[in-house]
Amino acid sequence: MGTRGVLKNIAVAPLILKDSDEFERLIPSQIDLRNGRLSSAGNWVKRPGYNSGTFDISDTKQMVALIPVDNGYAVAEDGVVYDLSTLSSLSQKVTPKSGDPYGITHASHNALLILCSGGRPIKIEGGDSATLEGNPPNAKFVVRVDTKTVMSGYRDQEGEFTEFTWSGSGNPEQWDRGLTTDSGFASVRKDGGIIRNMVAIRGDLLFFKDRNIEVWSHVGGINPFQRNERRLIDVGLGADYSVVEANNTVYWFGDDENFYVLDGGFPMIVSSRYREEINSLNNQGLIYGFNFRAERIIRWFAPQDGRCFVYDYTNNVFSEDNEFKNSQWARLPISSYMEFNNKQYIGDYNPTGLVYEWSTDYKDDNGKPIRVFRRFAVKPFDGNRAKFNQVMFRVKRGTEAPSTTDPQLAYRYRLDRGNWVDYKYFDLGSHGDRDPWLKDQALGIGREIEFEVVENDATEYILTDVDIKVRELERRA
Repeated sequence: MGTRGVLKNIAVAPLILKDSDEFERLIPSQIDLRNGRLSSAGNWVKRPGYNSGTFDISDTKQMVALIPVDNGYAVAEDGVVYDLSTLSSLSQKVTPKSGDPYGITHASHNALLILCSGGRPIKIEGGDSATLEGNPPNAKFVVRVDTKTVMSGYRDQEGEFTEFTWSGSGNPEQWDRGLTTDSGFASVRKDGGIIRNMVAIRGDLLFFKDRNIEVWSHVGGINPFQRNERRLIDVGLGADYSVVEANNTVYWFGDDENFYVLDGGFPMIVSSRYREEINSLNNQGLIYGFNFRAERIIRWFAPQDGRCFVYDYTNNVFSEDNEFKNSQWARLPISSYMEFNNKQYIGDYNPTGLVYEWSTDYKDDNGKPIRVFRRFAVKPFDGNRAKFNQVMFRVKRGTEAPSTTDPQLAYRYRLDRGNWVDYKYFDLGSHGDRDPWLKDQALGIGREIEFEVVENDATEYILTDVDIKVRELERRA
């Protein structure tokens, strides 16, 4: 004889276990999380959307770099630099390395903004661009350290990519390699591979190579940069432009197909629950990433696979962001990012010449719904058969946009990994509605139940609680 029905609250705080076998994924783990972010209260809130285009370059170009300096600049895939205050092009374009459109780095020194991309570096000064003087190398990477501008990622006189060079003190247009000034050069060790990226953090230079990372400290004097022999990091770089500075440290995609953070000088894996998903990518070497600092998350993009991996470095949560087209997940079209004048902007991955504002004020993606998605499974009685009498979802009801007249939540379920029932739809309420609970009755009999919950409308969506009313039908001996 079965026991009386009981009401069980299901913990739905996001904890993704993407790599585990589907049959292991039971609450409190999530099977899938998309298009959300973790609120301070631990709930899953719709990610920001974007508008119809704050800046329009009026050309069929992909915007591969956004630079939050002066009035703001955008760089198109052909290397043309645009002033965002006038939408006019500057005189000298960047020369991108062939097949490497995302590799545009920049640094400011004195009154100059310096841009590098594997060809001759350029400078922006006085509202226009020109070739950087002083015979600098054809570098891919540029940083500023104290009074020096440092460049790397170029082929040296021996045909290697292991050298880096620095300018004269206080003068980013002095590059005579120490012949008459205090400029100079040095090389990383060849045993770890070539330089694939370079960052400057807290006075140190980090050289990301194929199989390890060298740390060079700024010590001043005749030889201002010295290799720190005790700080060699034994993880290489698996995608040149996956390196992201965030949260006072660096994150990157390693040569062993894991994402890492440098934690107290040691590499720590942050993507262990997503390893199989990452391994399935067709071209991991094209991964690039940005620090969405306003949200305290990193978004890494795998463009050929149409994937966007999201890492919340405050809460240590991995998830994904997408568009939804033709009944399937699709690429989120972001090829560049900046935060400028307290706003967030993204450059369109598509050849539109558009730069969008990215904001929680936008509840959709330029008129296209954002499909907020959660999938999770529940086993209420340790494998015993049960009758699922009722499910209740607690959500934030009432659209914030009066123009959205019929916002809906959709959900479906399946019992014991069987066939999914058809989606059921609930009214989320018109503007001003407040009752937070949605309820469905008589779900069926089984040992476990799996849910998919979707919200597409232009509302702020929060699933805070799930309650199920369930009756145990048997007990195992």
